[in-house]
Order: sequence, then C-alpha cells, then structure tokens
Amino acid sequence: MASKAKASASAARLVQDLVRAGGEVPDAAALGAVKRYARQSDAHVAEVFEAVWEQLGDKHSQARYLALQLCAELWPRSAAFRHALVARIAPDFVRLVTGELAGGAELPPPPQWAERTRRCGVELLRSWHRSHGELDGYRPLALALRHLRQAAAAPGAPVEAAQLAVADASASTLPAQRRQRWRDKYAEMQEAAPERLGEARRCIAQLREALRLLAPALDEDEDGDEASGEATATAE
Repeated sequence: MASKAKASASAARLVQDLVRAGGEVPDAAALGAVKRYARQSDAHVAEVFEAVWEQLGDKHSQARYLALQLCAELWPRSAAFRHALVARIAPDFVRLVTGELAGGAELPPPPQWAERTRRCGVELLRSWHRSHGELDGYRPLALALRHLRQAAAAPGAPVEAAQLAVADASASTLPAQRRQRWRDKYAEMQEAAPERLGEARRCIAQLREALRLLAPALDEDEDGDEASGEATATAE
C-alpha cells in the first residue's frame, strides 16, 4: 500500500534546497541536512519520501535526476524509505524516471538531463533488484523490471528500450541461478550433517573426559601444596 504521509514544510524545504543547489551530484551540505532530518524517526523518513516524490514529478529533468540521486542515498540507509518507494515503484516510479522507456510520457527538458535520469533510473532498478529483489516485501522490484521489458517489446518502442530489454533478459536469469546454487549447497549440508554432528558429539565427549581427568590432578596438587606447607610449619 502506498504511503499516505504528506511532506511537512521542513522536509519539503530541505529537499527543495538540495534540488535547487543544482550540480551533477547532490550538494553535500544539503544532503547532510536531509539525512539528519530523516534519521530522527520513521515519520520523518515518510515526510522526506513524499518531498522526494514531488521532485520526481518536476517539470525539469535535472530536478528529477537530483531527486533520484537522493533516492540512491536513502535506499541503503532506511528500511522505511525502501518500503515507501517499493509501494509505488511499478509503474509510477518507473514512468517518472524512465519516461517513454516504460511507456510513459516523455521526460521533461533539458534533453541531456532527461537522458541521465533515464539511465540512472534503469541502473538503480537493476541494482536494487540485485540487492533486495529476493527478500520478502520487495517483489515489486521484479515487477518494475518486467514492466520495462514489456514496454520495450511494444510496437514503436524506442531503440534504447529494445536494448534495455535484451540486456535485462540476460540478467534476469541470475537470481534463479543463485537460488539453485543455494539449494544445491543446502542439500550438501543436509547430507553431511549427520556425520559432522556425530564428530562434534565425539569431540565434546572427549573434551569432557579430558576435563574430568584433569580436575582431580589439580585438586591433588593443591592438597600436596597444603601438606607441604603444614610439614614446614611443624619443622619450624
């Protein structure tokens, strides 16, 4: 379910300051201010997300690009931010950052920033799918990539979209391959578990026996020291 929070005036101002600072990467001071605000609570994270979402729909592609960069910064740092974004990732987020590649409206000018936004959006979707796609609650990431592939296969799709579809189709087999490797490894561990468990039990039994043999010897040494001390005292 999509987040129902609204961007507070504070969160909106912080995100706007970052976007208005311009540049090819988020301004360090403005980015730090947004992170400090978001760290205070999940409610603040939700407010920041809504402020970022507003910028992702801006009429200038550089604003969208910088908002996308902010998403890249907050994604690995906040589960609350990830969940809010995943709830809207397909098709809304995909269309806002890839435009016509996802069958949406063409991204706003200037063209060079629109192209950067498209490329960054696709790269982030792939990266997030690799890192979180197999975790519970992140299935929409796979749906987002599927949406891109389907849009790319539609008649009249841009050449860039067709290229994306080919590259993404080859990459889509990787999660299945990883799952199969883990299944094979788990099967090997299950097969070897009884023997290794038996070895562990034998080692524990041997250790206990060694400790049992050592404990009386230590007691005897202490008794011997006490007897020696008493004999010396008697002789004096």
